[in-house]
Amino acid sequence: MGARLRIASAGRTDSGKYTCIATNEYGHDSRSVMLSVLEKPEPPGQVKVTGVSSRTIQISWNRPYDGNSEILKYIIEYQNVTGRWTDTRMQDLPANATVTTIRGFHPAYTYQFRLHAENALGRSDTSAVVTATTEEEVPSGTPVDVTIVATGSQSLEVTWRPPRRVQRNGELKGYYVGYKVRNSSLPYQHHTVPYGGDSEEQHVISNLHKFTYYSVVVSAYNRRGTGPSTEPHDIRTMEDVPQRSPSGSSVLVMSSRSITVEWFPAAPSESLHGILQGYKIIYRPATPHDDDVDDGGPYEKVQSTTSLSATIYSLRKFTNYSVEVLGYSRVGDGVPSRPFYVRTLEDVPEAPAAIKALVSADHSIMVSWLPPVAANGIITKYTLYMRYWNDGKETRHQIDLPVSRLTYEANNLRQGYKYNFRVTAWTNRGRGEGTAPHHEGA
Repeated sequence: MGARLRIASAGRTDSGKYTCIATNEYGHDSRSVMLSVLEKPEPPGQVKVTGVSSRTIQISWNRPYDGNSEILKYIIEYQNVTGRWTDTRMQDLPANATVTTIRGFHPAYTYQFRLHAENALGRSDTSAVVTATTEEEVPSGTPVDVTIVATGSQSLEVTWRPPRRVQRNGELKGYYVGYKVRNSSLPYQHHTVPYGGDSEEQHVISNLHKFTYYSVVVSAYNRRGTGPSTEPHDIRTMEDVPQRSPSGSSVLVMSSRSITVEWFPAAPSESLHGILQGYKIIYRPATPHDDDVDDGGPYEKVQSTTSLSATIYSLRKFTNYSVEVLGYSRVGDGVPSRPFYVRTLEDVPEAPAAIKALVSADHSIMVSWLPPVAANGIITKYTLYMRYWNDGKETRHQIDLPVSRLTYEANNLRQGYKYNFRVTAWTNRGRGEGTAPHHEGA
């Protein structure tokens, strides 16, 4: 005959030493047995973060109750705080461990951690969840979608987007936009642009050299420092008008109606600020004449050429002209040279103006005239020509008169005769045109 002890719903509190005592009239006897209730372990306790860097996180914990079965290992689960526990990463840890350092995290990311203990009977419930954020690092990526356009002869507009989020390694604080003349040995100059969010950023670089190639780079920075720069983008500022005038301008008077102008290119060539299309010679008479104004417009005239000299024709005779030379690009005219002055050569004059002949007495005729409209030089004298006919025979007379004389009275003329008068003016170049014949009878 035997005896049996049954413990229903045994738990860890039922573990212990059990003693059975038998007694009769001859005495007593006993026997003891040890009872261990086996179960899954409890979760690790006091889980906490004990160390953080940009790429590693250290977690520590206390050993839990092992369920009267040796703990075989710990399992740590971790995930990005935005993730789900169904997609966690897991790592087995030794049974004797109470601290571990996990590597391979991303800077400036927040992670969650929880642990399990496992024995021969199974795995514990999860521990309390702890959270840790890795430290920042300098950005590992460059800004993207960089575009640069020239907005003027001295300005560039740079646009870009932030680096990919995974490459920011922290909270972006701003950008550095660097620029320098292409192939220059000088370092980049930088402008600082505050971070404006995930939308497209924009910055204008001003006060640049005209029509010049620049290299432009962009980098992002956070609290830890500056990330890598983009590959240099080369772009040229827009063309502008030449900054300097042609040099060494000179003029050669060719005739009374033409001059030849010569010059040297502007130096240095960088001052052109563009592609030289040619030169313009601007010339105007020092004293404008009515005929020099066309429909109320300016009396100056322009002649263009691609050479370093030009001959200007159809000028006014014996006239002072001011002459300027400038280079021009596709954008417009550059700076003109300092004006220089020249006078065309003398020529023979035009005919005197407004000749009149009037009978002043029975045997006298008064002849008057005005100076030529275009003297074409310095008048040195006038010549009066007189002729008449008697019985079909022509008689001629001519009289030289000083430049101060604009009248002449012909005396001792014969009544009934018709007289023809004509006047010419003279310069050092010779006799000019005569007036139309003017007829008068004595």
